[in-house]
Amino acid sequence: MAVHVDIKVNKGDLARVERLLAAVPKEIPGVMSRSINRTLRSAKGKAAKRIAQDIKVKQKQIRRQVAISKANHKRWQGSLTIWGRAVPLIGFGARQTKRGVSYMLAKAEGRQMIPSAFIATMPTGHRGVFTRTTDERLPIRERFGPSVPTLVKASPRTLKDILRASQSELHKQVRSQIDYVLKKRSGR
Repeated sequence: MAVHVDIKVNKGDLARVERLLAAVPKEIPGVMSRSINRTLRSAKGKAAKRIAQDIKVKQKQIRRQVAISKANHKRWQGSLTIWGRAVPLIGFGARQTKRGVSYMLAKAEGRQMIPSAFIATMPTGHRGVFTRTTDERLPIRERFGPSVPTLVKASPRTLKDILRASQSELHKQVRSQIDYVLKKRSGR
């Protein structure tokens, strides 16, 4: 499962760019693709920050699960794809207690408990939340929470905030790239 956020230039911005760069039309594809790609880089960080506000996962773990599809001179569209597998419960602020392990999926929901679970570090160095599958010491099974795309889809407001922030960033980047081209052309 994945969540896609497309970033493309609207007709109003394109008409403004064409009007301002009428003297140098060859620069328009570069301006548009650079603007979109810079917006994508910025949107990736802002998306990780916004998602981390709702759920108890570190931004670093979220950024690893966000892929960028860049724009080029011929295709003036880019996208962020939020993908990923289930996140290990240790990533949700898991704490060992006397009764088991507590963790927090979303800040609004509060902490939840898995009775008889424990936090352990494996010989490979991997740390996780585990439960026993039988009454014996072994085998044990690692516990996982939901994936980041599942959590994003569950909160439509988060997706709208990411889209709104990326659109305002795109307007800012288009203005910046136009200024850059005009200054370069005037020799300053």
